[in-house]
Amino acid sequence: NLNAAGSVMLAHWRLGARIQLVSGNPYSPTDLTDPPRQIPWGGTLPLFFQLDLRADRLWRRGWGDINLYFDVQNVTNRRNVEGREYGYDDAHPTGADLDVPGLPIIPFIGVDFIPR
Repeated sequence: NLNAAGSVMLAHWRLGARIQLVSGNPYSPTDLTDPPRQIPWGGTLPLFFQLDLRADRLWRRGWGDINLYFDVQNVTNRRNVEGREYGYDDAHPTGADLDVPGLPIIPFIGVDFIPR
């Protein structure tokens, strides 16, 4: 597993990034025998990768600080698998381990106020 974060100052802006790389968490796949049974920790999920970016701008005033930020999570919009659950769908009417998808790209804009 790799989880790295860092930031750099650029004029009045602070830019930051976070990279997360996971080799694949273990899970218990379902053996499709009759009746179906789980194989404890018998498989691993696919590789997980996520890149997050953030930009902050801070204004200092006598009465407090104002911080404007732009934050984008999962910049690459990678379709990560967060887990697997046994279930049914149109492609698997008799049941199968179905992927639980992760979140798509999510942008945030916000303002923090820190009074003095």
